[in-house]
Amino acid sequence: MNAASISYVPRSRHVFLLATTVILHFCVAGIWIQGEYQIQQKWTTTNRPSNNSEVSKERLNDVLPTTSHKFIYPKEPDTVLSGSENDACIARQDVLWKMAIFIKSSAKNFRRRDFLRRSWASYRFVQDGMIQTIFVVGNATDPTTDQLLNDEFRRYKDILQYSGPDDYRLSNNSEVIKEYLNDVLPTTPLKFIYLKEPDTVLSGSEHDACIARQDVLWKMAIFIKSSAMNFKRREFLRRSWASYRFVQDGMIQTIFVVGYATDPTTDQLLNDEFMRYRDILQYSGPDDYRNISLKTLAGMQWCSQNYKEVDFYTSGDDDFLIDLVAMRNTLVEFRETTIKNRWPEYPLVCMYEKRQNTRPHRYKSKWHVPIEEYKWPMWPDFCLGGFYTMSVNVTIQLWDLAQVQKPVRMDDVWITGILRQQFGLPNVMLVVPGKKRTVAKHTVGFKNDKSKNLRGFMQKDWEKLKQNLQNITRCTVPQ
Repeated sequence: MNAASISYVPRSRHVFLLATTVILHFCVAGIWIQGEYQIQQKWTTTNRPSNNSEVSKERLNDVLPTTSHKFIYPKEPDTVLSGSENDACIARQDVLWKMAIFIKSSAKNFRRRDFLRRSWASYRFVQDGMIQTIFVVGNATDPTTDQLLNDEFRRYKDILQYSGPDDYRLSNNSEVIKEYLNDVLPTTPLKFIYLKEPDTVLSGSEHDACIARQDVLWKMAIFIKSSAMNFKRREFLRRSWASYRFVQDGMIQTIFVVGYATDPTTDQLLNDEFMRYRDILQYSGPDDYRNISLKTLAGMQWCSQNYKEVDFYTSGDDDFLIDLVAMRNTLVEFRETTIKNRWPEYPLVCMYEKRQNTRPHRYKSKWHVPIEEYKWPMWPDFCLGGFYTMSVNVTIQLWDLAQVQKPVRMDDVWITGILRQQFGLPNVMLVVPGKKRTVAKHTVGFKNDKSKNLRGFMQKDWEKLKQNLQNITRCTVPQ
């Protein structure tokens, strides 16, 4: 082997090794760069501030504490609905309702507010109601606007300004109004005003042959919820079971509870009906079905003011037929049960029907109750409102409790279920008549009866019940 060949071999190997080293270097560098890029991407995703609203909201919810609204009011209006002897409008004695109207307004809308003050918002008293109009505005950032708003407030005293933004998109006016109502305006207990009141007959009268009897062992006031326009229903009841004033050993008074009649014709007919029978209790509130809880409470209030604690209170509807003999026997039965079991109060008797394990109606219907009004999935045990009885003493205590509770539109559930539970009356004292005893029958049981007139309405069944009354001591009210 010559010298040239000897020198060539090491050179070629050196070149090969150098090339291999360079290639490996670039491969390693590429892997490192890719790994560094992936690490950087991951860090950026998890740590860099994002413009995504949902991510920002989630991070704020995790980091910032959750606080409830608590608004600060730089300006507050005078509260006038509480009344003032120095205000001719407010000092009126014939006030049947009160209303606070909150007008959401921009701080700079001076002309709009001034126009309202010179038109409908200037009225403080209308017919039988008291009104207060309040303008709700936000913080005025412009010094000129703020100064003009101060002058406007000193003049009218009808502005509620909160410390938040006045911009339409950021305004919390609805929340401001809600908090102001809860914190500032006083919460007053229910106090119903009666337009018509029946004669109280359970106290006794020597001039009434039914009431003057000496062998009275129990007394009952039956409050029948009725619509102002249901003249025929009330007339049928007066000519059937509601005509009885005395049954066996007990005294009964039937009172029809109605709301305010908005129709002049209905109101005039109702006046004539009242003058004839004197058995109507009319309160100044609404007469519609959705406010039936108020109608029930109006009867409870009047009962608590006019009857003795040992008497019985019964709530019913005007589309029921009542077996008075069965009702009397049920009262006597549970009076003995109360003594036997040493119950502290007379039980709440579901004369018509008792409901258990019942769910609220969440779909749109006559009995719809939104979840905001009652959030629980099941109702407590309760009596259907067609006909139920309790002592006046329990009625007074439930009435007192109802004044500080938010009402549920289903009056029977609210009073005999929710309020009863809060009062402490246990389920074992929510009782029903014996299995073979039917006290109250609803009109749904008469669907097959083709009679639509007053005379045929449940007439056959009433004639049968009337025969049972022939065998006991009784006394009816002359019609």
